[in-house]
Amino acid sequence: MSWMSILTRQAITKLFGLVNATSGLRQIAVSSDGRKLFATAADGYIYAVNIDPEDKPSEPNSNPRKWWEQIGKVLTPTGAWGLAATPDPLKMVFTNGNPNTDGSGFGVLTVSYTNLTLTNNTNVFEVNEGVAVTMTADGKYAFVAGRNSKKIIEVDANPLAGGNIGIIKDPLGPNPKLVAATEPVPGSLTNNVALSSDGKYLIGSYPTLGGGGSAYVFDVEEIIKTVENPGGKDLTKVAFDKINPKVVSKSFAIGGNPLGLLVAQNFEDILLRELEQFERLLSEPNNLKQIDDFLKRWILPQIQGKYPTIERILRRFGETGDWTVADTEIIALLNKGVDRYRFDSSRVDGSGPHGVRAPIPEDREIHLIFRGVAGGANFAWFARLVGLGNFENLPNASRHMNHYLENSGQPLTIDMNEFMKVSSVKKNVEKAVEEAKKIIARSRKDSKNLRPNTLISGVRKSDRIRKEESVDWFFAVGDYSYWWQADPLTGEITVQIRDQYNWDQGKDVNILGVTIKDEVLGSLHQAGLAQEYQVKGEYKSRI
Repeated sequence: MSWMSILTRQAITKLFGLVNATSGLRQIAVSSDGRKLFATAADGYIYAVNIDPEDKPSEPNSNPRKWWEQIGKVLTPTGAWGLAATPDPLKMVFTNGNPNTDGSGFGVLTVSYTNLTLTNNTNVFEVNEGVAVTMTADGKYAFVAGRNSKKIIEVDANPLAGGNIGIIKDPLGPNPKLVAATEPVPGSLTNNVALSSDGKYLIGSYPTLGGGGSAYVFDVEEIIKTVENPGGKDLTKVAFDKINPKVVSKSFAIGGNPLGLLVAQNFEDILLRELEQFERLLSEPNNLKQIDDFLKRWILPQIQGKYPTIERILRRFGETGDWTVADTEIIALLNKGVDRYRFDSSRVDGSGPHGVRAPIPEDREIHLIFRGVAGGANFAWFARLVGLGNFENLPNASRHMNHYLENSGQPLTIDMNEFMKVSSVKKNVEKAVEEAKKIIARSRKDSKNLRPNTLISGVRKSDRIRKEESVDWFFAVGDYSYWWQADPLTGEITVQIRDQYNWDQGKDVNILGVTIKDEVLGSLHQAGLAQEYQVKGEYKSRI
């Protein structure tokens, strides 16, 4: 169990004793240095609690520095709802969630306010009723969820009215300003925003009054590019996602709790952190009761209904300590992945277009299982539990599998110094360099035909890394192609390495004792949960 999970549960317990029970808490957040915990409440206050571990009392019945006690509260003039930490541990940002006071909708706890108005606050295209906020790691931009309930439920409501997300530039500076916003989603009540753990994506939750809803994933890099260079468009009049369609990475119609259901990757990361604690418990002898209690308290409630096969295995293991039939269930689960795979006889390699179908819970289970396979030592138990091998002590196989499961589709560059520790690779690269040197020498004899910046190339060849050479690189790369390029004038030689990390129909791979059909992992690509990509490397030499 992560320390943040413990902290959250402690915080809720503590803070309920500090806040008027008839009022209630709205959101909690910890300062970026981990020393103060803040909570917004329905009574309009922001409460502060000292959680600095250095202030923990050393003597019983003494707490001079008020550790885990309220150390202050600030009454906000117009209310407080959304709350988030900033890179500056002395500052927090918040929104008021008040449908009548968007002129002070975004605040920095010191306390100052930013007007959440782009034009005159009478248009549909505004950021009304800020209820949640998050901030980029560098503190340059904040994102505010505008719920806009007033304009949606009023008698003569504009059918185009809906919630959206506003962008605040320089939120911690002397003059923070709302500079842009997304297009409102008609009928939605945007109620939350969050950044992915790597800061690359902004996720917005858009529930509706009818109980349905959608979630949108925005590309943060594209947002910032558009805000800083809108191409002559007026950001106070045109939504930035209309100016640059690349901003919207994905959208999902997923009902009830869009943000919670959408951020499967974030949820998976949190779950895996909890499972790391489970790994530590397993290493301790004679503690089956403690393991069972941990599973029932912290893991099984999180995965219930989301990972049904893994839930059954963990529940049975907690009760009996037996996982002898787990591999049978997992193999059945993996085989169902083959059933969902879309075959195409005309396809030579790979699994075809990415994201051609919506994922189902079984897809997410397979994704989680292979996160465990790729996770190395921290999840060795998990691989054993599901009857699979594990990439423990296989850093490159782990890195390449994780990159596939991270779903970016971006090329991955290999470390050629490490790659050339494989004897056959080293031999191929050295032969390519020698061949290039001979061709350069011939070219230089006929120097009249040499031109600056003119490259010559060798024939593209292919080879395969054998498992007995390197288990690590066998799983990371396997088959690859290589060729040389050279500049006869400068004598610079580059040996290019390429591999497509993909999964081919009709093939299989033995992952440390268990045969896995390629279609199992390829089905994750087709479901949009993982993405095939190119592996590349360059080795440079000079004659």
